[in-house]
Amino acid sequence: MLSIFYLEIDSAVGEKPGLSFFESRVKRATFDEAMSFRNDKVRLTRLLGEAVVWSGLRKLFGMEKEDCRIRRSEHGKPYLEGERQVYFNISHSGTYIVCAFSDAEVGIDIEKIASPRYEVARRFFHPEEVRLLENGKFKNESLFYDIWVVKESFLKYKGTGLTCPLSSFQVNIFPGKALIYEGGHLLTLNIRECPVAEGYKCYVCSPLKDVATPVRWCLQDL
Repeated sequence: MLSIFYLEIDSAVGEKPGLSFFESRVKRATFDEAMSFRNDKVRLTRLLGEAVVWSGLRKLFGMEKEDCRIRRSEHGKPYLEGERQVYFNISHSGTYIVCAFSDAEVGIDIEKIASPRYEVARRFFHPEEVRLLENGKFKNESLFYDIWVVKESFLKYKGTGLTCPLSSFQVNIFPGKALIYEGGHLLTLNIRECPVAEGYKCYVCSPLKDVATPVRWCLQDL
């Protein structure tokens, strides 16, 4: 099972949620942490992200926030304490929050497309990826972000963070999907592009064959 939901932050702001809205939808510790942030957007993104997570867990798995606890692994990947077959992963960029839920490990990443950071690619990407990016025929903003976001989704799936070098595996991009080679071997992962919004790249990485269409949520869905 694989389900993906996303929410536009600016749209949620337009619905003018009060603090009481979040007090009933996130853990008290999360609420207090968010209220300590000085930046309004950072505060709202934290609250909305947590609300999306708990809403998904409740709707898909019947889990209430009072009955379980979210922990973080050594490298920062969130997981549910004591749960063996409930997984989730969350990402945000620009004005969007996206969250994937599954009964198997999952990683998801979204990035707002800006100017390609080719200096980052030359320093950290796999040599074959750099070669492709520097080929004038393929050089474009979209390809850089395809590779970057696939890499992030894979690292979030593994839960290693950047302790796994970006150059240690190679990403091959195809329409709507990607393949990853590690140590010269093709990994048996299902990596799919998630169409969320124009001007953004989003990919989900999972061992399952499921193909999930992202579902847009608004504030009333939380």
